[in-house]
Amino acid sequence: MFNISSYTKSELVTILRGLKLYRTLDKQVGKRGRELFARSRSPHESYRVEYVGESHADLEPLVLSTYQSRFDIQVPREQIIWKRNDALK
Repeated sequence: MFNISSYTKSELVTILRGLKLYRTLDKQVGKRGRELFARSRSPHESYRVEYVGESHADLEPLVLSTYQSRFDIQVPREQIIWKRNDALK
């Protein structure tokens, strides 16, 4: 059973902020907002890469080297979220 009196004021404020953020994202963005909220609460970092075409397999080495050269970070392959976007030119 959930006992609210066992939490400190700062913990309750943090929970309230999270609930308000979830409500706002759910109202304004919908399903994608719920996904964004889940990713923000996850301890694992993720990197979204949008691409054009059928497959992203040939882009993977380019994306990994770009993250390394431009941002100086090593991105594990499993943390990349690939999103196909044919609207890109």
